[in-house]
Parts: sequence; C-alpha cells; structure tokens
Amino acid sequence: MRRAPRRCEHRAMRSAAGRTEVLITVDVEFSIAGALTHPGVHAPLWEEPVHGRVDGRSEGLGFVLETLAAAGLPATFFVEALNHRYFGDAPMASVCRQVAAAGQDIQLHLHPVWTCFEHGRRNGGVVDDACAGRGATAMEALLREGMASFARWGVAPPVALRTGGLSVDPAVHEAMRRVGMRVSSSVGIAIAMPREPGLRIATGRRRLGDVIEAPVTSFGDWRLPGRRHLRPLQVSACSAREAIAVLDAARRDGIGTLVLLTHPFEYVKADGFRYARMRPNRVNQSRLRAICAHVAARPGEFDAIDFATAAARWPALPDEPSRDLRGSAALALLRMGENALNDRVWAM
Repeated sequence: MRRAPRRCEHRAMRSAAGRTEVLITVDVEFSIAGALTHPGVHAPLWEEPVHGRVDGRSEGLGFVLETLAAAGLPATFFVEALNHRYFGDAPMASVCRQVAAAGQDIQLHLHPVWTCFEHGRRNGGVVDDACAGRGATAMEALLREGMASFARWGVAPPVALRTGGLSVDPAVHEAMRRVGMRVSSSVGIAIAMPREPGLRIATGRRRLGDVIEAPVTSFGDWRLPGRRHLRPLQVSACSAREAIAVLDAARRDGIGTLVLLTHPFEYVKADGFRYARMRPNRVNQSRLRAICAHVAARPGEFDAIDFATAAARWPALPDEPSRDLRGSAALALLRMGENALNDRVWAM
C-alpha cells in the first residue's frame, strides 16, 4: 500500500535547520466497549470510535484527515494492530487504506488487551493492557504479531512504535531492537509515569540502547510550592490557546522536538461508552484546526514531519535533552472552564 503524494513532502524532507520539529500523531484504535466487564451483553466497537459518523459525515477520522489536508501537514497515524483477534482484518485494513490514500504515515500501535480474544471470542486470558512488565520475549511476540497484521493489511513494515496507554519499560525497547524497529514514542510522563528514571523525559528525544525515544510532549501547566502539575500536549487536554502557547514557548526556548497526541474519538461527543448518540465535538475540532493553522503558517519556525521522516533523520543527529517546558497557569484555568462546559453542554 503506497502513500499518495502530499503537498508538504518537500518541506518535511528538508533539514530542520534550527526549527522546532512538530510531530502530529493520531492513535487509531477500536474500543472494548464493555465486552470484558459485561461479556455476552456488549461487544467491542470499531466504526463509532474511529469514524464517528453523524448525519453521514465522519466527524472522527474523516475530520482529522480533512483538517490535515487543508493545512498541508503530515501526521503519523499509530494504528492498533492486535484488534484482529476480535474483528479480523477487514475493519482496520479499510482504515489503513483511507489513511494511506490521504498520503499520511502509518506506524504501529499495540494494545495487548486484545489478546484476551481469539477469532472473535473471549479466550480466558488475563486482562492486561500494559506493555511494561511483560519482558522482552513476550513483547517481541506482540511486535511480530502486529507487524504481521501490517503485512496482511498491505501496509509497509513499521519503523516506529507507540505502546497502548504509553506503558513502557526497557524490555519494550529491547524487543524493538530484536525486530529491527528503532524509533518509539511510548513515553508520556503526564499520562503514565515510567518506573525507570531514565525514561522520565518530557520533550526532545533520547537514545536508549539502539532505540530512539521521542516522548509525547509533557509540560507544566501550574506549579505550587514543592509540586509541579504536568499536562500532555494532547488536543482534548489543552485549549487551542494553551497548545499554541506551548508550541511558541518551545520555539523560543530552543526545544527541538515536540510530539502532539490525539485520537479520532476526541472529535466526537458520545452518549456513554456504547456511543448510543453522537454529535461533533466542536470545541476539540476547533482546537485541531487552530493548532494546524498555526504550525502551517510558520514554516520558518516549525518543521512539521512524520515518524517515517524522523526515523530516517534522527540516527544521524545527537540526542536532544529533555527540557522543562512551562505553560501558563492562567491559560490552564481558562482551559479547565472550557473543558468543564464542553463536557456538560451537549450542543456545544
């Protein structure tokens, strides 16, 4: 499956030349949707959390692809590859075709909880979605299973990994080395703090053995005496003004690499975990549009790339140390109010 040409290809392949790299990442995953806690009552879902169709329009994946295309920006879609154990190959293969047709990068995402199923049935396995704690041999098996899914789906072999829930330990990187993968974005200290101090990186990129780890960006949104609160650079977690302020602060401070996280389901409001009713999440949609427009309008400051480009570029570059990136407490308060209102008002 080849990617279609995209308008930003020439810009993404140039050297960063002192600009801040911005990697927009979209985790595409299906939902267990109560199938493990209420077996026989609920079944997993894929169409609703990925496409989020409202009045025939995809307000999830379709909206994300349209927004990126309008801004002329690349992104990496970390596609979950163990869900075939329940759904078979057809659903996610169709998603990959849509992403590839839009000229976007596809890399590997793993949620081990799907190993609780086999051929669409519960297999009695232990419910555990963590990649950390499995050991290198078990992780290697999951990586190879995910890579085999990509091969069946017609997707090029992945060069980058994101673990489910940003659960990671050194054994994950060792397993990556064994299968020939060299780039990871599986750390996000504002979401899941690793046990190992060497993995507690907020920005930049770090060589960990043979693997380069580029974490989902975390920043401090407020601080009290003796305590700093961390926030991920994620669309549903930051207002547009807050995310743009973080991007600009990183640029001013000389931070070289930022990774933004989002998911298709962030752009849909759902009435419960079974997606009984849906409507567009206009607040989050406006955030993504604003962030993309800001990055696209400043090619001299930001270098928008995907992980395929990064995997080719970074091995020849030195590590970029993790930096303490600070947001604004005032913007954090405004975002808290915006999120609270958005959560409570269905029509927003």
